[in-house]
Amino acid sequence: KLLIGNSTPGEGSLWVVPVVGRTAQRVGNVLAHDATWSPDGQGILYAQGHCLFVTRDDGTVPRKFAEVGGRAFQPRWSPDGRRLRFTVRDPQTGTSSLWETSADGTNLHPLLPGWNQPPAECCGNWTPDGRFFVFSAERNRMMNIWALHEQSSVFGKNASNPAPLTAGPLQFTSPAMSADGKRVFTLGIQVRSELVRFDLTSRHFTPLTGELASLRPDWVDCSRDGQWITYVEGGVLWRSRADGRQRLQLTSLPLETIFP
Repeated sequence: KLLIGNSTPGEGSLWVVPVVGRTAQRVGNVLAHDATWSPDGQGILYAQGHCLFVTRDDGTVPRKFAEVGGRAFQPRWSPDGRRLRFTVRDPQTGTSSLWETSADGTNLHPLLPGWNQPPAECCGNWTPDGRFFVFSAERNRMMNIWALHEQSSVFGKNASNPAPLTAGPLQFTSPAMSADGKRVFTLGIQVRSELVRFDLTSRHFTPLTGELASLRPDWVDCSRDGQWITYVEGGVLWRSRADGRQRLQLTSLPLETIFP
């Protein structure tokens, strides 16, 4: 059976879809933004708002499992079913961090406190043998895949020192393990941008010339009189004349800017 959910901005319904045979069945009146099967496959753990809940596979007898300080997603049980790990996104700071709790919902704590400043870890998965926990994390503006040795994590030795598995040049995220645990599948992303102008008469995009032609901004905006532009390049906010002259840097890293 597959556990699937509606792709909605907020909370959506959950459905159980048999691989063969019967039609899909909705999981009661449950609304969630993420979910996973329980270790025995008889129940479901789901995320709703800032809380985690557990319920039977038909959506009956729901109960609160844990409450966190943000939006929890991608819950993953350890292979032995004793621990649950998930990502929490803090709506106030925009950071994301990995958290862990025992199978009964107790001992809730961050997995890697202080390892990354600010926290920017996400989307982990265990290897099938439970020896490693593989996740993505952003450091120095690069997202890479890291592995945490579980023996170190359990006994407190080097628990805050995951080992990198990738080192760019792509941005790597969302790791998933092969069934034999010998390979990691991941998304490799390379963002490319070009500043262009849309001509309302010809209804075509045209490339810019002069100093603006070399810009590769992530975000851009124009002043109301069309004389100035502001743009973000590599997380840094700039202002210039509409033709690219009189460039002025307005912010500096590590402060990252978006949506001017």
